[in-house]
Amino acid sequence: MKARATRHSVLIRARMRAGGRPVDVCVRNISARGMMLQCADPPPRGTYVEVAIGKTSIVGRVAWTNNRRAGVQARELIDVATYLGGAVTKPSPSLLASQRVRARDMAVTAEDSRAIAHNMQFVFMLFCIAAFALFLVSTAHGFLSGLFALVTKALHVEVV
Repeated sequence: MKARATRHSVLIRARMRAGGRPVDVCVRNISARGMMLQCADPPPRGTYVEVAIGKTSIVGRVAWTNNRRAGVQARELIDVATYLGGAVTKPSPSLLASQRVRARDMAVTAEDSRAIAHNMQFVFMLFCIAAFALFLVSTAHGFLSGLFALVTKALHVEVV
């Protein structure tokens, strides 16, 4: 069973960006691995977000949502002491190692998603090019067959 990072109840105003304009959020608890946010319309699970708290910024992925709350799994370890303003016990070395593995896995997942999106764009472009080529061939065929019909009629040649 995974060791769970100690959560600290806080009430911190922050700004969250999830692809669009930043929105106001409230950080309700924070740990070395993530945080729970409260906002009017939390982004869906799996969305990458950036949470700006003061002059610092935390990037992570939404792990869960429930009504007006969302759990964000941080991409990197969070220095909780920065946000509590006091001394906090440091995470154990095994916890740090598991967090590094999770952060690496998240980075690989994001890179895989980008590669899939790139491939999908490529296939879509090929489809569009093929459809346009088919349209051009069809138009040319219609034009040329009409032209040949006129030439044949003008020459009064019967085609057998």
